[in-house]
Amino acid sequence: MAITNALIVFQKGQKQRGEPPVDHATFLTVLQDELLQVTADSGGHAQAPPTLVQSLLYPQAQVRGASRYE
Repeated sequence: MAITNALIVFQKGQKQRGEPPVDHATFLTVLQDELLQVTADSGGHAQAPPTLVQSLLYPQAQVRGASRYE
């Protein structure tokens, strides 16, 4: 249920930013890839620049360059 809610929240954020919504499969693929980058050594943060996970956690930040769906 949490993943479905995350998709809904992410799609609403995309709509507010004027971006086209992603499909469920693409969302899950990117989310899984980013979650696999999180390690105990990283303190719970992904090693890469702003990610889907960060945009879900901090939607008000409007992180540029975080979209991997284009």
